[in-house]
Amino acid sequence: MGMDQLSPEAQEFAQRLIRRKSHQLAAKENFTPSDREDVSQDLWLHLYERLEKFDAEKGTIFAFIVTVVERKASSIMRRHSAAKRDICRCSSLNLSVRADDGTRIDLASTITQDAPDPRLCNESRHPQHRVEMALDVATVVEQLPSDLRDICERLKTHTLADIARELGVPRTTLYSRIKKLREHFEEAGLRDYL
Repeated sequence: MGMDQLSPEAQEFAQRLIRRKSHQLAAKENFTPSDREDVSQDLWLHLYERLEKFDAEKGTIFAFIVTVVERKASSIMRRHSAAKRDICRCSSLNLSVRADDGTRIDLASTITQDAPDPRLCNESRHPQHRVEMALDVATVVEQLPSDLRDICERLKTHTLADIARELGVPRTTLYSRIKKLREHFEEAGLRDYL
């Protein structure tokens, strides 16, 4: 079955669906408005290539069109997102860049310790604030009962599963102890550091 063999209603339905899908995809942050025409053409081509597989005994042409277009749209979205994550697009921190004063420096030297970590969606903290935070946390840890202090120290370097295994306790028991740890930190006014 070719496009010309589709009923006018089915052609109009496909046209509306593809227009809507291409607008939806182009509105995503990974796409530019100029990508909309490319997406639309990809959807039309895919539908055209799949029309010969339509079987009226299995369902309606409208359901077939929706399935084909939706799957291709998902595929386009995955492909576009994968291209965005392409490690080949990463830059070396040894890359030479121009500083504000016009001199050339390594990209690595532009990153400060105060820079926020985009992976953690956190804000940078002033070095003095970090020192005070470390002292506050150390004070609370010193005042903990020995069993909770032990867990707190282990949490610095081990996973929950490792700690539970080493202590010979179920993870549920460990979770309840961690809840008590949280309560101690909250009572000390350190809720933001949990």
